[in-house]
Amino acid sequence: MQLDRIVAAFESGVTPLIRTDFGNDDAWQAVVAQVSEPVDFAVADSDESGADSYAPNVTIIDDRAFEGVDARMLAEAIGPAGEIVGYVLLADSRSMSEVCAAGLTLDYVDLSVMGPEDAELFRSFTGRSFRVAVGEVAGIEANLAIANMDFHEFADAAAPDGVFRGFEAAAFHEPVWPVEREAGLSAASAVLADLTGGPAARPLHGQLGEVVLDREFKGTRTRLFNRVGYAYGWPLSMGASGNGSLEVGSEVRHDATLPDAEDPYDRQGEIRTRILEVDKPSRVVRTWNWLLPTPATSTARSRGHKPLLERDAVVTVEFTKAGSPREANLTRVRVRVVGIPAEWEADFRALWAWDIARLAALD
Repeated sequence: MQLDRIVAAFESGVTPLIRTDFGNDDAWQAVVAQVSEPVDFAVADSDESGADSYAPNVTIIDDRAFEGVDARMLAEAIGPAGEIVGYVLLADSRSMSEVCAAGLTLDYVDLSVMGPEDAELFRSFTGRSFRVAVGEVAGIEANLAIANMDFHEFADAAAPDGVFRGFEAAAFHEPVWPVEREAGLSAASAVLADLTGGPAARPLHGQLGEVVLDREFKGTRTRLFNRVGYAYGWPLSMGASGNGSLEVGSEVRHDATLPDAEDPYDRQGEIRTRILEVDKPSRVVRTWNWLLPTPATSTARSRGHKPLLERDAVVTVEFTKAGSPREANLTRVRVRVVGIPAEWEADFRALWAWDIARLAALD
């Protein structure tokens, strides 16, 4: 991967907008147009609308050398203590599909962290990313450019589905916790204790277990599929990298931290998922594995992480119509997780119950 153009952009004080999907030229042009469109920062009731119009300071990189590149790959190319300092926007396959259907998001990637001290100071790491609604790009780019705000402030304010839609939206959703949250937090703490070897750690003997969970939610199958279909059993705290679209082959690495922690930097590796099957709006099947950190990869994303499971677990989420004919908007969601440590069965039941409940509650 050639990083010269990214380096040149950072040296010029601009943010690279990098194309990583080359299947639709018209979609790419629409992405560029929407990202480049000026945004009015004026107060809503001001008589000077337009006076504070600002267009994001981005430079376009349309080069097939970046095809399929994601945040993790950029972090690996730079290294944990690289001298490339800045932020990039990735327009991936999800972006291309969203721009055609409205609701464009992009992947905002932090490449500004130069080592463990910076990581702790700025509560981030090389390759940390979050998805951002296109209307928020200008505000983020402007604040990062003048160091008025830090990357983690935006990443931490992303909605439960991983998308930053503004601080007002984040504040609106934050107080609304599902009742499953407390049990989920306890389960997450127990799992992390097992992995870190704390006093309460349970030995994992290598036996594999299975979890089956059935819940009913208000809403059509399509609505629930478009929300709960993104569940992976470990509610997001710091971010993720990869292609998060609901398409066969899409792979994501989620940060394995304590969900909703006050200081979410304490990562214990990553949770890797890859979609095997999609039948919208009925079913989605994905693999699941925990990638344990090694001393050499404790502060940076790397292929050197060691999988916890010899074979990936498989998660199947199915959506079926529930209730009587009069209850048209009621959907049954069934989650089946096969191949996790047997000691974690009760914990995973609590975690998945929390994860699907929070996603089902999204507007």
